[in-house]
Amino acid sequence: MPPEVNDVGRYSRIYANQLSEGIRKGKYMLWERPAPPFIYAEVAGIPALYTAGAAQLDGIIVPGALGNNYIQMYQTTAQALPPLWDAKGLNIAGDAVDNESLELVPGGNTVNNPLGYLSGTDPGVFIRLTLESTDSSEIDQLVIGWRKQEAFAVPVSFLTTGDALYTDFAGIGFSGTAVANLVKTMTDLNNAGSTVVTSTAFGWADTKIHQLEVRIKGRTVSYFINGRRIGETVRLDALGVAITAQPTVAGPTFRFDSGDFLVPFIFVRRGATVASALYARRLEVGQLLEVGLQPENR
Repeated sequence: MPPEVNDVGRYSRIYANQLSEGIRKGKYMLWERPAPPFIYAEVAGIPALYTAGAAQLDGIIVPGALGNNYIQMYQTTAQALPPLWDAKGLNIAGDAVDNESLELVPGGNTVNNPLGYLSGTDPGVFIRLTLESTDSSEIDQLVIGWRKQEAFAVPVSFLTTGDALYTDFAGIGFSGTAVANLVKTMTDLNNAGSTVVTSTAFGWADTKIHQLEVRIKGRTVSYFINGRRIGETVRLDALGVAITAQPTVAGPTFRFDSGDFLVPFIFVRRGATVASALYARRLEVGQLLEVGLQPENR
């Protein structure tokens, strides 16, 4: 038997200690809810006690994460409450005040983010977030996706005709309230000045656990709900439990420009002054080849 072939698979790359290069270089992140995070204010690069302050940067270290374990948080508004942890996961809803908002960037909002992606050049990437909400109608803007790396923007609106200020982004989540909050995609290319919002026709049911995902391969973006590409019928929740089948709408094609350096991000904005929770139960970010979805790069 040739030395490069082993029981792992004839065409699989052999990693030292069975750890991929991506994991060893922090290019992959997998965090689940059992371990509470450590949250601190980033003041001139020095950790400090968490405080409420608009435009304040905070660091979140998630113990037990596989690979990368750092999330940077930007207080778009002064967040008296940091993300709170309990048995359901990390509550990222923030202050129970209308229009209070925050942004999370796994790996950090920097050109050195190992989870980042050079559009059109790097192997494909993805971000998956498993969520549970107590009342989704209280969150009027929720975006999970990728954006061009640049300074944090404030104020931000990912609503139809709203200007999110970021030059380029593509995400999936909520944009405006509705009965059984509809999941929508939100995009902007080259700072057009107005967010393009497209409904997937998927109604987000509270008390269920759902997963939202955005992938980029080359320059082209694709979106998934509970593991199903939008345009297909969603029949299961994020745990594989049957739900009422919902056909979804694929929506327009979106491509980033070549050469854009993108970072994963999560944006949350309150739609009402109600103490409802939005739990992040599981977060996974990395290259598609790390999860076997881009085998030509192995």
